[in-house]
Amino acid sequence: MHETFYAIKLPAVKGAMLDRILEKGWYRYGSSIFTTNFLEHNEVRYGVHWIRYNVNASAFSKKQHALIRRNQKFDVQIDPFEYSEQLEQLHDLYVDHIDFVTGPSLESIMEEVDAQVFESYMIRIYDQNKLIAVGIFDLGFNSIAGIKNYFHPDYKKYSLGKYLVLLKKQFCEEKKIAWYYPGYIVPGYPKFDYKIMFDKSTTEIYEPQTDSWTPFTAKEKILYPGGYCL
Repeated sequence: MHETFYAIKLPAVKGAMLDRILEKGWYRYGSSIFTTNFLEHNEVRYGVHWIRYNVNASAFSKKQHALIRRNQKFDVQIDPFEYSEQLEQLHDLYVDHIDFVTGPSLESIMEEVDAQVFESYMIRIYDQNKLIAVGIFDLGFNSIAGIKNYFHPDYKKYSLGKYLVLLKKQFCEEKKIAWYYPGYIVPGYPKFDYKIMFDKSTTEIYEPQTDSWTPFTAKEKILYPGGYCL
């Protein structure tokens, strides 16, 4: 396995530029964009594979429609991203209750707050006046990049992480955005298996050797011979 991690900083990554960067298998962290082909956890290195959803070709399953209906009692707001202590405090709660590595703080993940490098949006979910979940994404011209989803640990049974993915897809549908890039999957490390949640024939995987995207179904049995956890 080739161990690579590249990162560069750009003055602004918006609109068609973001579309192009995502299409080439790059992503962002803070004010940098990066790409990698491995993830290390507990001294084990796993191969990673960038994926994207063809928004117009995929539809919600019955189970996903049921999740949307179940969570309709919560209030949803979608706005341009603006950092706040309330967002950070919820992120702190989330980090304290997970068993995998993520950014140490929301501020470290969204360090472009002042530079305005990306056009970022946030989805906030409220139970009455209580903030219980946040989803952050970057907007391009014909794509979005899902940057972060996190939620209050007391609401784990509502599958708010998955619900935020569905809400981001709904946003794409409403805005007629064709591509939703949720990041990467990691065969053998099930924490990322939830990203394989839409029609697999409309989920695509990046092939760095050919600089192209191919249907996930063409790689499914190779990458997941024993299946995956959804």
